[in-house]
Amino acid sequence: MSLELPLMLSARFNKISIYGGPNFVYNFKLKINEIDKKYVVNKEEVVSNAVQFNYPAELGMKYAKNDFGNRFGIGYAVGVSYNFHRKICIDLRMSKVVWDNTQTNSQREISNGVTKVPFTQLSLGYKFLEK
Repeated sequence: MSLELPLMLSARFNKISIYGGPNFVYNFKLKINEIDKKYVVNKEEVVSNAVQFNYPAELGMKYAKNDFGNRFGIGYAVGVSYNFHRKICIDLRMSKVVWDNTQTNSQREISNGVTKVPFTQLSLGYKFLEK
């Protein structure tokens, strides 16, 4: 879950509006199930003089529970809106976080795979009150 605060400038051309601007995002802590698994990868090769060479064991990436914590990020949002009627419109928006306050490599890896992924939103709007 996240909270977003977009600050947008908009230009209207008859029934079409185009908008964009910075987007400030606060992502809440990710809920995780803790699983402790260790995988050891052993590699062997036989070199030309028939001597066996063993690569050092790789344990893979390790994550800590605090790597899945809250994040504050800054990005952008752009979109276009079309008014079918004075009360009905359709809106298409794209948003992406460019920077967030991650500090470690494992936090960055999680952030790049979850919170920095761009997303698209399609919505249908109806105005209840007309000024």
